[in-house]
Amino acid sequence: MIRKTRCSEPLWRWRLGGAVLAAPRVPRPRSVSVVLGAAVCAFTLLTLGCDHDRPPLYGCDTRLEACQERVAAELSRVRGGPRVDLPPIEVISEAELRERYGGETMAPTPEEALSIERWGRTLMLLQLVESPAALLSGSLEDFVTNVAGFYDPSTGVITLIDRGVPTSFESATFLLAHELTHYAQDIDTMAGFGLHEGLARSLDNTIALKHHGEGEAEVVANLVMASLRNEEIPADVFRAYFADWLAGFRRTVADASDPYLLVQSRASYAVGGAYLTDAWLAGGAGGLRGQWSPAILETASWMRGYDSRVSAEPLMECDFPSAPQGYTAWADDALGGEMLFAMLLPEAAPSDASLAASWSDAATWRGDHLRVYLGEAGDPAAAPVALAYRVRADTDASARAIAARLTAAQSELVYVQQEGRDVLLLASEDQAAWEAWSYPLGCAGLPMGVAPARMRSIAERLPARAFYGIAP
Repeated sequence: MIRKTRCSEPLWRWRLGGAVLAAPRVPRPRSVSVVLGAAVCAFTLLTLGCDHDRPPLYGCDTRLEACQERVAAELSRVRGGPRVDLPPIEVISEAELRERYGGETMAPTPEEALSIERWGRTLMLLQLVESPAALLSGSLEDFVTNVAGFYDPSTGVITLIDRGVPTSFESATFLLAHELTHYAQDIDTMAGFGLHEGLARSLDNTIALKHHGEGEAEVVANLVMASLRNEEIPADVFRAYFADWLAGFRRTVADASDPYLLVQSRASYAVGGAYLTDAWLAGGAGGLRGQWSPAILETASWMRGYDSRVSAEPLMECDFPSAPQGYTAWADDALGGEMLFAMLLPEAAPSDASLAASWSDAATWRGDHLRVYLGEAGDPAAAPVALAYRVRADTDASARAIAARLTAAQSELVYVQQEGRDVLLLASEDQAAWEAWSYPLGCAGLPMGVAPARMRSIAERLPARAFYGIAP
């Protein structure tokens, strides 16, 4: 049954990468941040009103264990699967968070630092970051500044961040429900993280798998909030919530100096949430949990929407030029549809319609491969970087659209060529590297293998189940 909400709710604002995105807020109760047992919560409580005809509070004070248990019980009912008991929950300050994940504990080894530097220079050639520093200090600063809380499967502990600013009851309760969903995913052997172990072979796989966890946590947390208020979420409101969030996310990526970081850390909330909302509307808790297996391994499937899975078509060695003279292959990876979207955006501020069109073009992705080459140099850190990137679309027409957008968005020094359903992009730090190139012989039927950089970003050392949606 679809029920009408009592009043027109104000917008729920999400902070992504320093920008504030607005999406219609699904009704939620009023609660405050979580503390385990009798620990003292330093969060400031701020009550918000909507209409004089309803009580000021819906839900309970989440500082109390009874309230925490109520949220956990409601989550178990809404999501299905094993019962969710309360895990340990801690609240730390931003300074404590920075101390915990700063300094020597996060410092990469010399080999890791070199890998990150080379991967960063590769991304610079694709205009996905301004500097390799984005993958070091940028990733860490983004986490410390913007994360609201996280669940660490290695310890089984939920950590919430007290930033010393007013936090509404409902904001804190939503955060608790979100992180408790991650705990549920950790203990659920039929629909949880354990099903995906060993599946992340490429960057695209890694990001796509994150959509399962974060997208479901968004959907379940909203359902828990509505259930605590004894209300139901209209289907059109639920879909509009994520549609507006997705539009805001696309705009934030377009405005970002390091879009790689945003796609890697933020896409899973809006994109995964939109997809899994439709899964829930189609099949309830069973439909939601049923998406965990088989896993969705391509971000383009998430982009296309519910029940529109696509499988990556393998690219062959013969599809890639021979290495430039004096260069050897260093890494092989797949970027995926969402990262392709970031590569299609021009430097000039695009319109919302243009962003939507670029998103649609990127969603025609049917496979890609990025091969990174290193040139000869006495100092390994000084070895020049070159790359060959090939993306396959669903049709020749889609490939033409992608080629046109890549040509317009990338540097004039980047070579872009359409070949049927494929688009080939060549770039290098030394512009002479690709002056003469040709396809190899004798490689028929040999598929491209995946061998990612040893370490792509310091973010690989940060908790993976982190919530970046902060309600200011």
